[in-house]
Amino acid sequence: MKKFWLFVFALSIILAGAGLGYMQHMLPSDRVVESTTVSLGTIVQTVIASGKIDVDQLTRLGFAVPGTIQQVYFSVGDQVAAGDVIASLTSDALVAEYDAVLERVRAAKEQRAELLRGAPMEERAVAEKSTEVAVAALASISLEYEQAIRNARQQLLSNDLRAYPVDVTNDDTPPSISGSYLCEEEGLYLLSLFGSRADANVSYVLSGLGSGKYPGNKTTPEPLGDCGLYIQFDAAEAYRSTDWQVPVPNKRSPSYVMLQSAYDLLVAQRDAALQSAQEELALAEENERLVNAGPVTEVLAQATAWVAEAESSLAQQAARIADYTIRAPFAGVVSEVAMRVGEPAGLGQTVTIVQEGEYELLVQVPEIDITKVMVGDRASVIFDAEPTVEYLATVSFVSPVSTDVTGVSYYETTVMLDTEPVWLREGLNADVRIEVERIEDVLVLPDRYVVKTGTTSLVWVDDGVSVQQQVVSLGVKGSDGLVEIEGVPVGARIVLP
Repeated sequence: MKKFWLFVFALSIILAGAGLGYMQHMLPSDRVVESTTVSLGTIVQTVIASGKIDVDQLTRLGFAVPGTIQQVYFSVGDQVAAGDVIASLTSDALVAEYDAVLERVRAAKEQRAELLRGAPMEERAVAEKSTEVAVAALASISLEYEQAIRNARQQLLSNDLRAYPVDVTNDDTPPSISGSYLCEEEGLYLLSLFGSRADANVSYVLSGLGSGKYPGNKTTPEPLGDCGLYIQFDAAEAYRSTDWQVPVPNKRSPSYVMLQSAYDLLVAQRDAALQSAQEELALAEENERLVNAGPVTEVLAQATAWVAEAESSLAQQAARIADYTIRAPFAGVVSEVAMRVGEPAGLGQTVTIVQEGEYELLVQVPEIDITKVMVGDRASVIFDAEPTVEYLATVSFVSPVSTDVTGVSYYETTVMLDTEPVWLREGLNADVRIEVERIEDVLVLPDRYVVKTGTTSLVWVDDGVSVQQQVVSLGVKGSDGLVEIEGVPVGARIVLP
């Protein structure tokens, strides 16, 4: 045992002498000694790779059947919603029917969603007010058209009223008819003249739209019946016992067709306006009922049924035009339109849609580094298009499938930016630094200050009196050249070998 300790003591003397000799050899008195201090720091390991911006969803759409392109409904830069018809080989009517049903589906779904959210008091008040407005609008339209139609009908019935002889051979001067016809009934005034001592030397028996026996008058107009018309016999005519008729309206008048058409148009406009107003009122009343309906389960069941009905109609419409239209598979922006109206549909006639705002950075990580990269790792990104700004990001996906590039396997890794710059576009290149490991508050030292001999790591410690060799243990080495170290205290001065 005593011999063993003598051996250890002798070995220590030899090592100390060797170390002193080495330092004297390595550190001549006239050389400036480079040194550093052991400190607490952070070790960061990173994987550096390159990547390119890709869109989450991009699709190029074309027609499934041959035909001639009849309509392109969107241009480059237009926003589209999922299901919108982009272009068609069919008629506009078919596409319009599909769009109308699609809007019904959206409206039904939105109404059902609102029911699930519940109706606040403000919405109830708005629904009630909408009904009141619809009622007032219906009344206003009815009143407005009622007066206009009454005036148009009165003009039609009163226009150019004349007396016509029943006997076409009668050449007596017709009595003149004046005034405005104020009654609603259409028909004929029939006058049977007979000689009398009246002012016109004739009197007449009135039938048809009026009745009675009246004297003829040549000097002043006299009432013809009770509907606002007047009759006056010609002063120079010696009237015989003849029959006359006054048609209301006067369909023989040159202006009759124009006035009748104007009246019919006004009636049609009134009917259409009333129907629209009634539909708006019905919709407002139904909306108010739904807003205030209870219990919610019954209303929800009805709304769900409406959604199902609308979706069924949409499916039928879609089946009709599926092969003859291009529809947006998702909401986004039209980025390219490679077709024109009148062209034959073929492989080259396509529309490209990009899901706006859904960009991802696809990074190619080599196989030597892929085991270090995990989902959730943080990363920093610098774009070639803007090299002065660094963007933070997170690894969201690591592909399990490799891609061979000149004999080296690369794995596509998806990185999502925390904040997307407004100028971000598909295809932009970037340098990516993925942080794969971080150790904080450990003793660190630049790796170049460590001497490695076999499995042993040594540093030269300057205690202010002499430089001594110290065996140390190394931990994780960072990508910036720092290495985790154990075996020397914080603040120790280490000399570069």
